[in-house]
Amino acid sequence: MAGDVASAFRNVSIHSNSVYLFAGLIEEDKALVIELAAPFGWTGSPGFYEIFGGAISHVHGSHTNAIYPAGFFNYHWVDDHINVAVDIGTSFSDMDRSLRFAMTTILGAEAINDKKFTSWNTRQ
Repeated sequence: MAGDVASAFRNVSIHSNSVYLFAGLIEEDKALVIELAAPFGWTGSPGFYEIFGGAISHVHGSHTNAIYPAGFFNYHWVDDHINVAVDIGTSFSDMDRSLRFAMTTILGAEAINDKKFTSWNTRQ
């Protein structure tokens, strides 16, 4: 199952007063991280979207169910999010709901592009 953020780059603030949102500190390594570019995706896309894609992936991966007590495993590639799950119980619907929740929490209700959400496949 895959999900895509609708108009991902229009959902992200690029105003100069938001610049502090694109840096972080890894205290144990005494490292300052400043996001300047997304490493993958369309070359014309704003590089800072990777921060938001990572945040969506983090929120989504923090959700759990009986099958995934340590959190859902998912891939993200800039604004595309891929779920991988076993076909047991409600795992598919739990992961779908979690991804949608993460996208709307980080970017708002208009962030979900339903046309690009794929259905689950039990085979690759």
